[in-house]
Amino acid sequence: MVTKLVVGIIGPKDLVRQVADQTNLQKLKNIEFKPFIIQQVEETSKLDTTQLHNCDLLFFTGQMAYKVYLENRPASFQNENVIPIILRFDGSALYKTLYELAMENAGALPSFTPFTIDVLSQSEVHESLKEVHIFEENIITVEGHSTFSTTEWADVHEGFYNEGKSKYAITCITSVAEELKKRNVPVKRVMPTHASVNAALELLYANSQILLNSHLQTVAMMIKWHESDRRPQTRYDFYRQKLKFEQNILNFCEDLKLSLTFANDNQANIYTNKLEFKKYTNGFRSFPLIHKLEEELGNRISIGIGIGVDNSKAEYFAEKAMKFAELKKSSCAYITFPNGDIHGPLQHVDSSPLTFTTSLEDDRLKAISTKANLSAVTISRLVSLLQQNNNDQLTVHQLAEAFNVSLRTASRLLKQLEVAGFAKVNGEEQPPGRGRPRKIYQINLSIELME
Repeated sequence: MVTKLVVGIIGPKDLVRQVADQTNLQKLKNIEFKPFIIQQVEETSKLDTTQLHNCDLLFFTGQMAYKVYLENRPASFQNENVIPIILRFDGSALYKTLYELAMENAGALPSFTPFTIDVLSQSEVHESLKEVHIFEENIITVEGHSTFSTTEWADVHEGFYNEGKSKYAITCITSVAEELKKRNVPVKRVMPTHASVNAALELLYANSQILLNSHLQTVAMMIKWHESDRRPQTRYDFYRQKLKFEQNILNFCEDLKLSLTFANDNQANIYTNKLEFKKYTNGFRSFPLIHKLEEELGNRISIGIGIGVDNSKAEYFAEKAMKFAELKKSSCAYITFPNGDIHGPLQHVDSSPLTFTTSLEDDRLKAISTKANLSAVTISRLVSLLQQNNNDQLTVHQLAEAFNVSLRTASRLLKQLEVAGFAKVNGEEQPPGRGRPRKIYQINLSIELME
């Protein structure tokens, strides 16, 4: 089977088609395009993040669409290694637009200057237009936030036109151009040049090759079932459990065409590549097999997953991940990546696993770890959780759920941070139904607090 990367291409239909038409078929053999058509610029923030999550690269047909995506993507998607490629509207695209305007107006600059222009920065516009002797007094740069809708962008352009301050609107946003036409405001849409599309595509080809090499790394999965200690089992019971385990593993590997060995009666070692594994786990978020094994066996399942350049490296990292999985009282999986980062826990439903490390490189975090008397794993997990939530406030219950620990353990961790000066109680919340109000802790992992 040929391994293919999925590239999500985001933009209006005509630009998506232009990019697709200019692709080099020879270089496209390992790439599959998945279009995400947006009619209005604000639709970018409403794209199905689950679908985006399944892409290996994202190709944006304009910098505004990328900016909207960047500022509106959910917190759970912040740290994903999805490579963005942006087709930028540069000086050459602006020259092309002005050339067309000049041709349409018999070369008379006063017929379309001064004009408003959006998306491109003021310095970028002024620098580009000096070459053609269009100066600052002829340009009104329109600035807007990524939360601006098509209507809001159009309102700004139209405002300058109605006040007589501009004669034309130049826009890099397709839906804004269409809206201004409806309002009878003279408008010209900036379109990327053939050369700028090719430059973006070359970047896509280069990144896809790097990513493809990464995706062909080996993934080793160590799947272990734990014997129940609640009641004595006969050897017949054990063998029945063993057969159920092996049958489920065999079906799983046969369905997904995975390599398999049984390390012992309780453990299976499975091998695949990173790309196929990423698809199965929905971007390293869940491990559906856990639930099926639990239902069939009624036992706790621990899964250690390692990614490496070869089998031995992958197995080494899988053993490291297995140590974390086996510490948990519930079934789960952990992943160790080649850089040493650990990701988990993965369970049978989509969740938001944390990424952490067993050793801190950051001197600030090392100092906090020492001062609070908390391990590197705990501190890096906490940093990951705060980034994921995009919030510096936590309750004991939130920490317990995220760390998969007891309320008592979570309370102890927050108390240690509080004593060390890295957390303080700044409010309470009422839980659903009955119960005592829960303390809300504000976390501040600032080295200055140590003083």
